[in-house]
Amino acid sequence: MEPGWTIREIPPGEREPFLPLLILADPDETVVRKYWEEGSMWALFVKGVPVCEALVIPGEGDACELKNLATRERDWGRGYARALLGYVFKACSAYWKTMYVGTSDSGRAFYSGFGFISSHVVKNFFIDNYAEPIMENGVRCIDMFYLRKELD
Repeated sequence: MEPGWTIREIPPGEREPFLPLLILADPDETVVRKYWEEGSMWALFVKGVPVCEALVIPGEGDACELKNLATRERDWGRGYARALLGYVFKACSAYWKTMYVGTSDSGRAFYSGFGFISSHVVKNFFIDNYAEPIMENGVRCIDMFYLRKELD
């Protein structure tokens, strides 16, 4: 990790200030509030300012799910998500064997770069679960693509 970068776990009672960052990855505040107290959340800070966050919830059996990963838009491409995910993978491997992540079609390439592979698809997920259309790169998100990664 670079000098000036720190990662710390964010307890449920301290997550409210992170809501704007969480909503970058999941734009429906109601949906975010349904899962944000269920699991563990970490944030990467640069010189004391939170720039990236990840939230993981328990799944079935020996699995967990990465529910939210977001980096401030002006900080994309600086390696913050890579650094934070490396930390999160290590922390989660103490409790779970497999991590799942649900993403749009356009997010699959990003997560495959971290060793995630295809698992299953939930058809019409974004249409059925969000009142407003979710758009990425000018394309409406329809299906949720689940990927999985074996944790070391």
